[in-house]
Amino acid sequence: AEEKNDGKVTLFCSMFENDGCMHSVKWVFEGEEKMSSEMEIATSSCSSNVTFTATDPELYKSLKCKVVNYYTDTVWLFDFRSQSSDEKSGEKC
Repeated sequence: AEEKNDGKVTLFCSMFENDGCMHSVKWVFEGEEKMSSEMEIATSSCSSNVTFTATDPELYKSLKCKVVNYYTDTVWLFDFRSQSSDEKSGEKC
């Protein structure tokens, strides 16, 4: 999900299943878990937010949400895509 406020953009990514939180969620930038100093990261159990100034639309293409299952070590990488107003908030990361 995406939220814009005062020239900043915050992207939200979360992964929940019926059994609760079984995943770690992180943002990766250009394939690295080390983020730009211009980005603020807030991570909690099964979710992570990244906030930055929206000056470069190409930045969205460089960010991915990385989800890892604690038990199976299965890894998923999700590209961010803006949602239209008629889409449900939980369908895309």
